[in-house]
Amino acid sequence: MMRRSLLAAPLLAVPFGVPAVVRAQTAEKLGIGYTTGDSLSAFMAKDRGLFAAAGFDVTVSYIAMNSNMPAALMSHSLQVGAVTSTVFLQAVDNGIDLVALVGGTSVGPKNADTYGIVVRSGLEYTNPRDLIGKKVGVPGLGAIMHVLFVEWLRGKGIKAAEVTMVEATFPAMPDLLKAGTLDAVLSLELFTKRMASMGVGRFVGSFVDDLPAQVPGLIYVATRDWATANQAAARAVRTAITEGAAYGAAHPDEARVAIGSYTKLPPEVVAHLSLPDSTPALPADSFSWMIEVMRRQDLLHGAIDQAHLRFA
Repeated sequence: MMRRSLLAAPLLAVPFGVPAVVRAQTAEKLGIGYTTGDSLSAFMAKDRGLFAAAGFDVTVSYIAMNSNMPAALMSHSLQVGAVTSTVFLQAVDNGIDLVALVGGTSVGPKNADTYGIVVRSGLEYTNPRDLIGKKVGVPGLGAIMHVLFVEWLRGKGIKAAEVTMVEATFPAMPDLLKAGTLDAVLSLELFTKRMASMGVGRFVGSFVDDLPAQVPGLIYVATRDWATANQAAARAVRTAITEGAAYGAAHPDEARVAIGSYTKLPPEVVAHLSLPDSTPALPADSFSWMIEVMRRQDLLHGAIDQAHLRFA
């Protein structure tokens, strides 16, 4: 789905941080998939003309369930997907040869207001043990929020089996809480604020406040075959997203407009949002902590060579 930005037209003439290039007469088409506003760096790269300046016609498409992104990449519906690190690692563990092009965001204690638990209105909640026996909606089983929530429960002395977890997309969460189908949901700040404004639930706390700093949250990945055969395009995506992250951080008002444009949330909701912690860098040991946690949750079974995960 092609999204027309509120920012694009007057800004394309002078892309932020991109050297002058000679454009190809026919721009190469690339598809990039996203699920949430955490893909701000891609939004800004698109809206600022950073992809176009490198000779690529990029379509940024919404994918409702992040766990569906690897399949879209394998089917060539997309060339690049913004996936959570857990979806990426599980795909690799299952034999899907994906490679990380560039980091998207990181998660950790400073994101405490961004990744939270919302309980439905009228449900009593005083501490994490009140979730025992409850039905909690997660945006994808095995996705990062689910994995981090299970690790958070473990730290509180609660077994994952004591809480019923079911998949629910972010847009569906308000209705599921209102109907009483779910007792609580794991959501992002832009959705938690919307649910609060609708009166269907309330934010009761974070499940990332005890994490180490700079755990990879979202990363932009491609199939290894595509990245190997299209190295110039893969590097252009990396450069544009890195520059997009820098521009978004330097221009928070424009960043919030872009998030609102791509997520279709009203201006009054996005106006005071915390911006995603865009972190393009991916150090060699980026995935060590997550791999350990996922093995503990029996989500990974084979050997994973971290040196083989990143596109050179």
